[in-house]
Amino acid sequence: QTVLEAEAFFCSFLTILKHLVQSRHLPFLPFKTPLKG
Repeated sequence: QTVLEAEAFFCSFLTILKHLVQSRHLPFLPFKTPLKG
């Protein structure tokens, strides 16, 4: 696995996580993440 593939996977993971937080599908998070934008 190359570094570029790892970065692409990480970016995809962050994007999915951001959408989950924005759509409030993760109510168990004990904090508000500054990911909106």
